[in-house]
Amino acid sequence: MSILTVIAVIIGAFVIYFLTGCKHEINPNPDPEPEPDTPKWEDYYPLNWYKPLIDWSKAKWIPSNHDTEEWDNYIVLIAFWNDTLEKLPIKKGEVSDRKLYVILFQKKDNGDYLFRWTSDMQIWGVKDYWTPPEKFLILKDEEGNPDPDGLYRDDCDTFARLTCQYLHDWCDYWLVWFVGIYWKKKITVQVGDQLIEKWEKYGHAITVYKTDPESNWKCFSNQSWVSSLNGEDNFMKIVYKFVPIDNPAFADKYELVSVEARHPVEGNLLWQLNGDDHTIIS
Repeated sequence: MSILTVIAVIIGAFVIYFLTGCKHEINPNPDPEPEPDTPKWEDYYPLNWYKPLIDWSKAKWIPSNHDTEEWDNYIVLIAFWNDTLEKLPIKKGEVSDRKLYVILFQKKDNGDYLFRWTSDMQIWGVKDYWTPPEKFLILKDEEGNPDPDGLYRDDCDTFARLTCQYLHDWCDYWLVWFVGIYWKKKITVQVGDQLIEKWEKYGHAITVYKTDPESNWKCFSNQSWVSSLNGEDNFMKIVYKFVPIDNPAFADKYELVSVEARHPVEGNLLWQLNGDDHTIIS
């Protein structure tokens, strides 16, 4: 073997050794600090919530049909209201829910409110009909027939669906729930010459929302803000405004049956709370 060959073998071995074992191992970059857990809607479900295997009320939720003229008119109308309201002197920090408040309290030239609560039986001829927003925003006469000089008429669950969809889709609020509250109230009725007490069933649909994960709870009920502008720090405080079982003076006159929260647009049942679970009062 020539001297040149020996030198080449030595140099080759040195290069291989350098490339494979001589270099210090380079430590990989340390993992970046994990992002803090982002809150989920589930983090704000009330104590003792559950979700039934079967949602018997899902059939009430009539989905919006985006391929209809009604839906196109709905989009145009909301966009027009938003564009108009942007010009009003509304505080920027409250622009979305205050815009909604202004929309719901619009008046016509004759002084009538543009929106008016009307029963499903009067409008649709059935006891309970969860109207989608685009069907709500059709001007109707007293009998519920389309009328260009009429009002936007429907009941609480339809008001809730409109406000839910507006805050969720148009304002991009962090949490929006369609909430149904069901309760019984003890009333006194006269039967012949006697006064007797009996339990009467009630129900109401509201929009409950958080503008961001750290904000307080706010609520729309038909055409009203239920809580103050600052909202409530506990979700159940809103429920107790309708069913005041947390107040000893009313505890024996009311009975909470259930509370149900649904997705604001899809209508899927998110959680349910039974009213006979007294640990909800905290």
